[in-house]
Amino acid sequence: MKTIEQPIQLMYYSPQDKQHVFSFLGINTTVALEILPRNLKLTEIKFAATNGIDYLYPDSFNSNTIKDLIEFVNANSKLIFINMELTFSNDLKLYTHDEIEATYYFPKEIDYTKSIDRLLKMYNYDSSSIISKLTDNSDTYLTFKQPDVLENKFSTFDEYLKKEKIRL
Repeated sequence: MKTIEQPIQLMYYSPQDKQHVFSFLGINTTVALEILPRNLKLTEIKFAATNGIDYLYPDSFNSNTIKDLIEFVNANSKLIFINMELTFSNDLKLYTHDEIEATYYFPKEIDYTKSIDRLLKMYNYDSSSIISKLTDNSDTYLTFKQPDVLENKFSTFDEYLKKEKIRL
């Protein structure tokens, strides 16, 4: 498993009626895909990617495996995947945005811990501690210092942007 030195900028967890939602700011599309089991089958794929001049759409990808999708994304590494919306055969959904944000929608029946654990370990976090802090602070945006020090809590994404002086 590869290791990524920079921290994840922002983390969020929301337990909803039929799903667990995890969102991470500061991870790219390739990393977002790599934490998922290779045997997952895609049932729906939507994306738009660009190199700044041309655009690429899903009709250029013709497979239903996560393994092939990772290879496709890596083979097109000069592209920025503006938006990607994936649905898998187990009803897991993954949305990525601008190569910097990933949101996972895990159905309640699916154990999310392996995938989230894998992601956090790639970034040198104490995954069990971070998952616990995320679930204990649901519907709150959190920043962490590695390995598991909770730095800040934000009640909204806009509050995070304002406090961190980030402009979109």
